[in-house]
Amino acid sequence: PDDLDALDVEISDVPIAERGGEVEFYFRIDSESGADKLHFYIDGKEQSHNGFPVSGHISWTLARFAFPAERSNRMHHFRWSFAKDESITVGQDVACLDQIVIHGIDGLV
Repeated sequence: PDDLDALDVEISDVPIAERGGEVEFYFRIDSESGADKLHFYIDGKEQSHNGFPVSGHISWTLARFAFPAERSNRMHHFRWSFAKDESITVGQDVACLDQIVIHGIDGLV
């Protein structure tokens, strides 16, 4: 993305079984440390554990996030957002995702 811009990847309306689920994915980032960050959200709530949001130079790494089932909302939404500030360019200014897997999808064994 350009300065002060963001690039989002979203997976919406995922039906999750009553037991809840887990999402896992591989990511890598090459950006200005502490400034240009990859954020991850589950149902609109930013996840601030497992090192997220992340910035700097991180080679391919597996991340896992568990989430509970919600009786009021069985459809879930996942979003990754790479946000760049307007200062300097460091590295490639890129965040990559691969092998996104959602465990606990309703109807799948």
